[in-house]
This record gives sequence, structure tokens and C-alpha cells, in this order.
Amino acid sequence: MEAHAICPPEAGAFTIYVSPAGSDSNSGLTSLDPLHSLAAANALLDTSDPPQAVHVRIDPNNGPFMQTDAVLWTYFNSSHDTVLLPYDTTICSLTSARWSGSRPVFTYSGNASKNWFNFKPTENVPSGSVPTNLYLLGLEVRGFRQNGIAFNPPAGRTFTNNVFANLSFFDIGNAGHPNLPWGYGAIQLDRSSNNVIKYSRFQRIENDEGIGLDGKSHLHSIHAIYLHIGSDNNLIFENKMIRVSGDPIKARDGSDYNNTHHNTFDRTGHLGFFQDYFAAGECAGFRNRLEFNDTDGDNDGLVREGWTESGNGPQISYTNPKSPLPTGCPTDPPRFIVANNDVVGAGSSW
Repeated sequence: MEAHAICPPEAGAFTIYVSPAGSDSNSGLTSLDPLHSLAAANALLDTSDPPQAVHVRIDPNNGPFMQTDAVLWTYFNSSHDTVLLPYDTTICSLTSARWSGSRPVFTYSGNASKNWFNFKPTENVPSGSVPTNLYLLGLEVRGFRQNGIAFNPPAGRTFTNNVFANLSFFDIGNAGHPNLPWGYGAIQLDRSSNNVIKYSRFQRIENDEGIGLDGKSHLHSIHAIYLHIGSDNNLIFENKMIRVSGDPIKARDGSDYNNTHHNTFDRTGHLGFFQDYFAAGECAGFRNRLEFNDTDGDNDGLVREGWTESGNGPQISYTNPKSPLPTGCPTDPPRFIVANNDVVGAGSSW
């Protein structure tokens, strides 16, 4: 795969069809004989292990997909793309521009399932940087409590070269489920680098404002996008984030060189639009960028926990950590580049 290819080749792919009207006893190999669940599609791929690109075509009609448990997705091919997308669309239309077609809808079914999609391969994952080449395109996710999408590599691995485009997330978090544990992010990426998140909508990503099960409020603990544990060089652009009760983007524990540009933040953010967080024993982020975004003007655009701002202008440096940084963290004063962000009125449309 050419990293982040806008229009990867479509001919010759191994194609599986999934529909709310399907059955997991079907073959899944034609639109007239679709599977019912992504779990069955993943099982078919694990069994067949096709030697070419994979397209999982998902029916946007016949009602939403109702889930009682998270999709545990384990399949990937480090040499070819695996693409989840709606019926009758092209990859190029979903990766090259904003798209307004019909999306398959995935929603929880009564018990506020933790996640919609948990990418967690456990077998045959080589150590180090692993191109997982997963495309999630043109889908809608509603009502999940902890995360919409979660990437969880095994220890010692970093997932790379994944694309999230033209996704819609609504009502992620425990705001609608106050007696259950809080949420973390519509997209949470652990040890995941060189990915693209674009043309997507994040709306009502909110935790309950009351006291949680641990005796604390977690209203601000949720984010539209949460980059965690050395998630580097991710590109986040042309997304819309509306009503996020925490800071819409968070990077933690040495997540570096991430570029956030040309997004719109509307009625969102607790203290900033991008939070760079590190706890004791963790590295601060390094050279993350927040540029050319439109904002609603409700906050100052950046939070770095435990550091004091110094300097002026488009490059802002931070000093005075609350605890010593571990050996191996960047020795240059960590810098966050903030430039050319336009403040616009609340309620802007997209």
C-alpha cells in the first residue's frame, strides 16, 4: 500500500457483503447472500486469509445494525488494504472529498455496549511497526459508551497506515448512561502512527456531568480523537467537532509530530482544542501542530498539563514540568506549533 493513498486500486479485491437483512449463515460473497454482522465478516477473513485487497461492502439500507457487544476485528494484511465501506460507492469518492451519501448505521442495542469497533489482532503480529492498512469509510456510529473505534496493538507493536474518512459519530460517552463507566473517545488510537482522520463529523461526544463510580466527575475525560502511547505522525484534517465535553483532541504519553489542520471546532473543548497530557513516568508530546482551524472562540486552543507557557507568536514553548521527564524523552524543550487558527462565531455550519 502507498501510505494514505487517496484512491487505492479497487479491481480484483476479495469482496464480502454485510447487511442488516442478511444472515451469518449466508456465504457473504454476493449482495444477494450477505452476512448479517461484521463479526462474521472478520471470521470469514480469518479463515480464508485472501492474498489480495479486501472490500467489506456494508448495506446502508434495511435499518441500522443493532449491537449488543463490540465488534472485535482481528483481520489485517500488511501488504494489502482492507476497506470497510457502503454498498455502491467507490473508495476514491470517500477518501478524496467530503461525501454526503447514505451511510450504514451502527448503534447499541439496549445495554450501552462499550465500543463499536475494537481492532485488536492477537496472533501473527510482528514486533515493531506494522502496516495494518485498514480503511474505515462512510460509516455512522451512534450511542456507544466508551469508544466508537479503539485500536489496541499488542505490546511492542505500532499499527500504521490506516485511514478514517467520512465517518459520523453521534452520542459517544456515558452522558446517556450516567450509572455506567465514562467514555474516552470517539476514536482512540493506542500506539498507532502514520494514520489519516479526515472529512468526519463528531457530535455530542459527552460524558455525564455528575459524579462517576470512582467518586469523581468525568465530564471532561472524553475526546473526539484520543492519541495515546506513542501515537505519532497522524494527520487530522477537515473534520467537524460539535459539543465535545472534553478537549476535542488529546495526545498522551509521548505522542509526537501529529498535525491537526483545517478542522472546525464548534461549542467544544473544556480548556483547549488540543490537550497534550503526560503523567509521571511519561514523555510530553513533541512538535504537535494545531494550524488553520476554525474555532468558536470559547477557549484558547491548547492545554499542556503541568507546563507553563512562555513566548509569543505562532510557536509556543512550554517549561517547568510538574515531574521530571523519564530518560529517553526529547531533551529539546517540547514545542507545540499553534498558528493561523481563525476564531469564528459559535454555531457555524458545515
